[in-house]
Amino acid sequence: MKLKISTSLLMIFALYGCSSASQIEINTLPDKSVVTVIGEKGEIKTLGETPIRMSPQQIFQGSDLVTLSFSKKGYHEQKVFFPKPVSNSTSTVSINLKKEIKPIERNDFDERIQKVTEKIVKAQRYLQSKSLKESQRLLEGVVDEYPELGVAHDLLGNVYFLINNKSQALFHYRKAKELSSFNSQREKVILDLERGN
Repeated sequence: MKLKISTSLLMIFALYGCSSASQIEINTLPDKSVVTVIGEKGEIKTLGETPIRMSPQQIFQGSDLVTLSFSKKGYHEQKVFFPKPVSNSTSTVSINLKKEIKPIERNDFDERIQKVTEKIVKAQRYLQSKSLKESQRLLEGVVDEYPELGVAHDLLGNVYFLINNKSQALFHYRKAKELSSFNSQREKVILDLERGN
């Protein structure tokens, strides 16, 4: 009996010792985001810049629930409710901040539309004159800059088909199908490529 009591006391002390050693890791993408903690009564404390590693006592200060606020210039502020961890292990909070997108000026937008249209027309001319490398170079640039533009994927699929790169042709035809309206010719080519023809 004496041995059981001693063992139980040792386990309680061991658990208490572990609880004071637990840590909370706070990470963000991008790094160096400012983290602020807002307690249950509205008290505000800046914890620092990410990555942060602290004890729960430093974060919660007697509260069972806090709000963590994440901010960085050029990104939307994000807040999360964070309950006090009950385990003695390391808890991790990871947040991906979303970049603020500035509205495009109308003139900027018109200029970008004109440039991409000129590139598409030029790529089509190269394609028609069998200057496949030039067409491929232009269209790869357009697809990199505007990955949601179905017509660029369609044309790039044509280029890859003509240079006999069937896997890349199929990839770009499928992407064009996903992004743009139905095209019976494209559908036929996709079926033929899937069958290995």
